[in-house]
Amino acid sequence: MATSSARDRRDEARRAAALAVIQKRFREPQCSVSSVAEELHLSVRQLYRSFVGHESPSEIISRVRTSAAITLLLNDRGLPAPEVARRAGFVDPGTMREHLRRLLGMGSREIRSQCVKLSELTRRSPPAQVSE
Repeated sequence: MATSSARDRRDEARRAAALAVIQKRFREPQCSVSSVAEELHLSVRQLYRSFVGHESPSEIISRVRTSAAITLLLNDRGLPAPEVARRAGFVDPGTMREHLRRLLGMGSREIRSQCVKLSELTRRSPPAQVSE
């Protein structure tokens, strides 16, 4: 039976390996907890067990995809939402919209609108003086 510190090291190594797989493959719609576990030669249960007390693998995949979608929405305003969803790894734009709303309370249109408002505000306002 593995000692607690050996188990902790094993779980830490599994989490690091899972994060690397997620970072490498999140743009693929078929990237899922089960595909990550399979790539690491683990069962889904073993993978989840390695993340006890941490953000779960499914939450990480969702967060990474949502972050990628936000970056695409803000950096390429001419890119249609379905293409943003595809490039960020979402199966469809509706799924991306659900994740954006859950995280930010806004859909892609509102995110872009807020970005435009912020950039207009910063163009009109003089730079703030910061004293030390």
